[in-house]
Amino acid sequence: ERSDSADQRPKTKDQHPKTKDQTPKTKDHQPKTNPQRPTTMLPIHIIGAGGLGREIAAALTHTRLKEKFTLRGFIDDNLAPADVINGIPIQGGIGWLMKQENLTLFIAIGNNSIRQSIITKLTQSNFNFPTLIHPEASIHDDFFIQIGEGSYIAQATVLTTNIHIGRHTLILPCCSLSHDTTIGDCCTLMPGVRITSGATIGNNVHIGPGTIIAKNTTIPSNTTIPPGTIIT
Repeated sequence: ERSDSADQRPKTKDQHPKTKDQTPKTKDHQPKTNPQRPTTMLPIHIIGAGGLGREIAAALTHTRLKEKFTLRGFIDDNLAPADVINGIPIQGGIGWLMKQENLTLFIAIGNNSIRQSIITKLTQSNFNFPTLIHPEASIHDDFFIQIGEGSYIAQATVLTTNIHIGRHTLILPCCSLSHDTTIGDCCTLMPGVRITSGATIGNNVHIGPGTIIAKNTTIPSNTTIPPGTIIT
């Protein structure tokens, strides 16, 4: 006998309801990119394939600097264009360089006089000289530190605050510069140099490894300081 009561089974919709597309709504379904990461890397050549040049090449190819720069080769008058140093080709010498335009260069010559002579030759040319800071150097952009073009700050070097460094100056590994220090153009600080607060270093100064320079000391331009010197 048929019951007059309503069908007690619950009325359900389609047993396989449509689910929302979980795919991120990005344009063409491409992954989002980090806007801070450079989209193109800057080609760079190193002048000098000696020890310093090879150290800087290692920094450019094996640290975060490789995300910004692409090392194209060395420029060195003492090597043939067919030579390869640490896997990096020799492009030519200074003569070859003078025929080029719009290159990004780093002068990796530790001798201040030779480095200055190359700078003088290239001054009127359309070249770019970036400042290179090794990622393992201790330095902060917001600590009032100024570093000129073409200068290099190596690994394990510490810069505190209110420091001015000129153009084409090389500060090699394990140096420390305390507050209110000024260093001029085209200087070289060999490894382990310690400069205390308020010191002023002129232009074209070479400071030997392990040198200690006391507070508020002034070093005249064109000075060479032997290794291990203590200046008070």
